[in-house]
Amino acid sequence: SNQPSTTSPSDPAVVLASRVPSHTMPTELLDFITASADEAKRDDDHHQQQDQEQQQLQGISLEFAKVLHGPEADVYLMLLLCTQSTAERLIRSCDGKAYNPLESDACRLHLVTEISITEIAEDTAGGDK
Repeated sequence: SNQPSTTSPSDPAVVLASRVPSHTMPTELLDFITASADEAKRDDDHHQQQDQEQQQLQGISLEFAKVLHGPEADVYLMLLLCTQSTAERLIRSCDGKAYNPLESDACRLHLVTEISITEIAEDTAGGDK
């Protein structure tokens, strides 16, 4: 059934950082994402009237991060497991933002909404007929 799903801010979410330059260490990427999201959160705090303690609890908190091989040798991917609210804030504050002023590479973040697994058939012929 293709019912629209509703998500809560505390629901788990997966964010994909795609095409991270291989010269950027994973810890540097996490520092960049955290600093960008914290900066955006400070800006948002001027416009929102939420409870301060609640905002503190919803800070950037990643449950898990996994580095994966990229489509080319000069890039890698990183999967980030976090809450839905953190995922939305990360994407809003970091997607398209340059890693630093000296490079043209920009951070690309995507919310993972579906995973498809394709099995590759093994060669089973091997003489057994």
